[in-house]
Amino acid sequence: MPKQLYGAAFALMLTVLACNAPLPDVTETPTVTTETPMVVCTPPPCSEDEVYYCPDECPGGCGTECATPTPGQPTASPSVVPADTPMVMCTPPPCSEDEVYYCPDECPGGCGTECATPTAAPPGASPPTIHAFTADRTTIVEGEQVTLSWQATGGTEAFIQWVTREAILAAAPGPLNPAGGSVTITPTGDGDITLLVKNSAGSAEAYVQLVITCPHPWAPALDGP
Repeated sequence: MPKQLYGAAFALMLTVLACNAPLPDVTETPTVTTETPMVVCTPPPCSEDEVYYCPDECPGGCGTECATPTPGQPTASPSVVPADTPMVMCTPPPCSEDEVYYCPDECPGGCGTECATPTAAPPGASPPTIHAFTADRTTIVEGEQVTLSWQATGGTEAFIQWVTREAILAAAPGPLNPAGGSVTITPTGDGDITLLVKNSAGSAEAYVQLVITCPHPWAPALDGP
């Protein structure tokens, strides 16, 4: 094969294999993820003798509800599994049915270590409701943008987050309007994009599934020597 044709074929193979390279192209990294890599923690307005905790998921590792610690509650020590498994097993304390467990400091293995009684929500309070969460399209080419829109009632805070191709939790720049709005992002990993709306009584979630395709079609192996 002439050198000119060989060089052109080699350049073509580099182009079509770009999407399958193990390292991402830095030019395709969205500015959203670099500017706002994690959800900002905004804990609830608990009193001085209360702690905050998460009854379900913790966006950004942030507590969402208040509780009163149980006096004299011993701190549980996490148990370590055999040496062939380096993970720490979660062994929560023996809390009563009307209590929750939380971490006053670090949580080894993601496990609560002390008990607390949840603070009752104000009379008539109820979790927010998400009425709509949509995307202007559910399939994009890698590097393109997608616009997300939502409508909700009863919320005081809202977050939109997703997992990037590099397995990093990313979030749309905020603060977002919990009642509704639109935001444009440039995700690098397909899968679920999550809308989380919360208030003092609880939270609500909605999802949009996004598929990201490669900008270059896959080419068969070139024949010939």
